[in-house]
Amino acid sequence: MLTLLRRHATVLIVCVAVLCGAIGRGTSLYDWDGPHTLHPDERFLVYTVLRLSVPDTWSAYIQNECVVDGKVPAPSATRDLRGIERAPHEWEPSRASGCNSLNPRNFGWSQRFVYGAFPTTMVRVISDLVFGRDATAIEIRNTGRTLAWLSEVVAIVVIFWMARAVLPPRASAWAALLYALAPLPIQLSHFFTMDAIASPWVVAALGVGM
Repeated sequence: MLTLLRRHATVLIVCVAVLCGAIGRGTSLYDWDGPHTLHPDERFLVYTVLRLSVPDTWSAYIQNECVVDGKVPAPSATRDLRGIERAPHEWEPSRASGCNSLNPRNFGWSQRFVYGAFPTTMVRVISDLVFGRDATAIEIRNTGRTLAWLSEVVAIVVIFWMARAVLPPRASAWAALLYALAPLPIQLSHFFTMDAIASPWVVAALGVGM
């Protein structure tokens, strides 16, 4: 039995890391703070995603066509293609980009949105598929937290893969387990914020460069 455990120690440690990481990050994921959404960044993202909508067609998403009263309005020197008065430096990144209903910079409070549109787009699309287009703020928050939880679990596996570039297999497995048990990632995965969602991508980028 001991010989078998030693032979498969690396696989066993990685499995324990993934299991512990998933349990720690998923415990009370949706109800630890009730309906309050205490994290200010999470609240900002939730209400930004709440106002996004998935275009009806792929071409509408790509072409960024604005249709107002059945017509595509012509741009002016002071208005974007939706007819909203804006200074030229507020067209992000162009007049047409404001027509994209998945663009998080479409609103007054989020014109300086700096996180990137991938997480907000993913959460809006998934919440539409699961809850429909009338998804509530809490349902969107829970969708975002689920994506953060899943991203963090994937990050544990990616850390093992990255460590394999410089460490023996068993040491790489311990590295994954240490990350799985680290308090800060466990805390961050309980919020719909960019930190947890970005973690596997950041670690993978580091791994590719090693």
